[in-house]
Amino acid sequence: MQIKKTIWRTALVTVAGLALGAVANQNQTIHGAQVSVAAVPTATGPSTITINYVPGYGIAMWNTYQANRYVVGPKLMHGTSWRVVKTVMVDGQTWYNLGGNQWIPATHTVAGTQLPLPTPTNVTGGIKINYVPGYSIAVWNSFDSSRKATGQLLKHGTSWQVTAKVSYQGQTWYRVGTKQWVQGQYTTFTDYQVTRLLGVPFIDQYANGAPYGCEGASALQAMHYKGRLAGWNLQQLLNTMPIAKDNNPYHGFAGSPYGETPGVHQTIFPQAFDPWIAKFNPVKDISGTNLQGIINQVKAGNPVVAWVTIRFGAPQYQKFFWGTGVSNLHVMTVDGYNTKTGQVHVSDPVLGRYWVTNAQFNRAYAPHQFAVAIL
Repeated sequence: MQIKKTIWRTALVTVAGLALGAVANQNQTIHGAQVSVAAVPTATGPSTITINYVPGYGIAMWNTYQANRYVVGPKLMHGTSWRVVKTVMVDGQTWYNLGGNQWIPATHTVAGTQLPLPTPTNVTGGIKINYVPGYSIAVWNSFDSSRKATGQLLKHGTSWQVTAKVSYQGQTWYRVGTKQWVQGQYTTFTDYQVTRLLGVPFIDQYANGAPYGCEGASALQAMHYKGRLAGWNLQQLLNTMPIAKDNNPYHGFAGSPYGETPGVHQTIFPQAFDPWIAKFNPVKDISGTNLQGIINQVKAGNPVVAWVTIRFGAPQYQKFFWGTGVSNLHVMTVDGYNTKTGQVHVSDPVLGRYWVTNAQFNRAYAPHQFAVAIL
């Protein structure tokens, strides 16, 4: 029974044959009994308690705190508050008397009329706003009942990083920034511990007239994802690429990206690739790392340029004057992973965007283990 007054008032109601009363302030109903209680051993306890169980569910009342007790009356629902007539301690357990033969254990209660706020759980994930096309959802400064809109709006279809989540009053909330929370009902959540797909765009090296330009194409599509060199095409980037006069890929690109150079292993290795791309976008050379190291970069939002093989086929080794190379070498961008299926996702400048098994990737990646994260 709710009484919307700022002063206290007592009223009697009857529930399931039990004489119960209600006392209310502006926001909270506090239930209590108006009957006497037989003498029992007492302990110090709160004057009111609130049921802290599971939203939408309640706890049982018992006719006594003793071992031969049985359930009486209605369940007391999560979030409701009740006046305590007497408190007893029996065999190390606290029991509250709510009037007459109406007892509950203290296990699923908190003192006072307010439930404690739940503690947010830190997560590594992201949400996609799933509302109404053309409309947005509000961002709030908190998830509790005192929350206020920040004035920021997140558009339908946009994606956002999430650092924490919490369940409050039956609803999930996600933290997208400091004092920035959104309602979970309008989002789709992805747990980055399980999977993530960055969505790096596909740049076709053949359509751009560079059949040997996979390194540049992989770098450019990763930089486009990062929002850099947005107006550049592949040829513009390749025109800035260092060319190795001695055809050593450790010194620059060996040969030409635009056509075959007989007897030359046409590629560029990270030692020359890194300073070239770093002129346009920060990079981190993670060469020598395993697949998990690559996945960790993608999890952090950084696509990785990786030196693998054409169609992830078995490596075909070949001797060159500078050392041993892989004649079926190919370079592409890793931009996703799925730990449940054991796959990684790539943007291949020849074949497009697709998934490949971890085993296939590891075999193709093993010869050089060259990898550069685009930050």
